[in-house]
Amino acid sequence: MATRILYVITKANWGGAQRYVYDLAIGARTNGYEVAVAYGSAGELADRLHTDNIETFEIAGLARDVHFGKDWTAFLSLLHILGTFKPDVVHLNGSKVGGFGSFAARYRGVRTILFTAHAWAFNEDRLWYQKTLIKFFAWLTIVFSTHTIVVSNAMKKQITQWPGVVKKIVVIPNGTRSYAFMDKLAARQQFLEMQPALSISDIQRDLWIGTVAELHPVKGLIYAIDAIGILREKYPTLRYVIVGEGELHPALALHIQKNGLQDQVFLMGHVKEAPLYGKAYDIFLLPSLSEAFGLVLLETALAGVPVVATNVGGIPEIITDTQTGMLIPPKNPTAIATALTTFLENEALREQYSTALQQRVATEFSHERFIRATFVYY
Repeated sequence: MATRILYVITKANWGGAQRYVYDLAIGARTNGYEVAVAYGSAGELADRLHTDNIETFEIAGLARDVHFGKDWTAFLSLLHILGTFKPDVVHLNGSKVGGFGSFAARYRGVRTILFTAHAWAFNEDRLWYQKTLIKFFAWLTIVFSTHTIVVSNAMKKQITQWPGVVKKIVVIPNGTRSYAFMDKLAARQQFLEMQPALSISDIQRDLWIGTVAELHPVKGLIYAIDAIGILREKYPTLRYVIVGEGELHPALALHIQKNGLQDQVFLMGHVKEAPLYGKAYDIFLLPSLSEAFGLVLLETALAGVPVVATNVGGIPEIITDTQTGMLIPPKNPTAIATALTTFLENEALREQYSTALQQRVATEFSHERFIRATFVYY
């Protein structure tokens, strides 16, 4: 009988963690495992899984925010799913579901319990007592799990002093597959159709900067927008395209308007298959305040686009400063503007760095290597 794997994730929308689960689920089925995915709220991940005929379960009451009544309902719902599917392996994704999911799997006697920490929630800007509680529950999750996968060495270093966790931590960086990228003009034309305000741009000649990120404070987008404000006088036809949706959309839109940047900064919202548009950008910018790894950098690298990114978390494990990209301090619009200027004024340097990064990612961060490394623990 084939090994049965249940992947569990809080939300079935489409982001880095969801792409991770999808890639593993497809890879596991291809390798002969029986696979199912459980989630709290439906979205694009659920749609893709249904299209690929992968069994899914909805966990009643599961949401990202803490709510004791709903969380108890979610725990009971997951217990029921575990009893129905009877997995040999449970692979949990995300802090919230990792906490009660590891306990539920232990209760049901599941032999292998993996937890992937895509980021540490205690790195977010929170009150000290909230961070303390989050660390405690993260520790419990690791203790209850068979192994915990972290996506960068930077994540591992943050918890190596915790009691009883060192031997359970495994570093497996994300990997990326090849994409059928649209060419530059086709991608820009598609963006223009999605966002008519971009018609101000000459899509053949203007220089475009791109960011793909959730519109969340931790992504540091406010600093990137301020950097464009610094550059607008010298580069009046520079366009900054931000792909993604999230809670900060209204605040960022207002900030753009107040600073008179409507002709240079464009919020695209959610774009399906966003990696396919990678060649639209002349430079890719990731201004995060905290970043566990940075899967979007791998996708951008394969599109052959040079990168400016903050020197935080796992990003330096992908980008080597002044060799495969440019690293800058977080929360610093001036540093962002300076790095962008270096690339804007030197096309040869853009080509040099993007080629070096493309070669590194293809060699060290392949989809196949990521899949093989993870399946060892099943």
